[in-house]
Amino acid sequence: MHDLFDLSLLEKIGLYFIIALLFIIVLKYWITSKVNSYKHNKRIKRGYKGEQEAERFLQKNGFSIISKQEEHSYTIYENQNPVAIKLVTDYVAEKDGMVYIVEVKTGSSAPSINNSSTRRQILEYYHALQCDGVILLDMEDKVFKYIDFGDIKIQKKYPLYFILTLLVAVLGIFFTSILLKIAVCMVLLLSVFFYVRK
Repeated sequence: MHDLFDLSLLEKIGLYFIIALLFIIVLKYWITSKVNSYKHNKRIKRGYKGEQEAERFLQKNGFSIISKQEEHSYTIYENQNPVAIKLVTDYVAEKDGMVYIVEVKTGSSAPSINNSSTRRQILEYYHALQCDGVILLDMEDKVFKYIDFGDIKIQKKYPLYFILTLLVAVLGIFFTSILLKIAVCMVLLLSVFFYVRK
């Protein structure tokens, strides 16, 4: 067994390098956790402050607060088994006889309906709770955003090869040769087969 003093200069440099590298990794982990904790706490404080300001902002704009941080529940079914889902709304507010769920958001991306997390949350409120509408309240810009999903229909995109095949099939009607018509029918059938499999 070698003593630390019996190591060659190159071995000592390698050992010190490994120790320094481990120290840097631990230091980076510690700094990253502190920075993330600071950012998280800052977001929480900003959100809390935004919700406190939101109550005054809603009242200033003619809304009556019905409830704040109210827990709601609804049931969905998974494999025919009922599952109770709980959600908490920031505010339920009334104005001009209409009852709204108000979701308060702060920050640069959360107050946008383009933010997928915000959109999913608002969509859940929209479909799960009985109300006249959902408002996304952007407390950064102090803006009410009335959200209406309307009648959602997912548009299916047809691949280019399918459209071209249909065009060839329509043009195939005008072909006089029976072989060309058979070829067009085969292409059409293959195209439909591959399209349906996707």
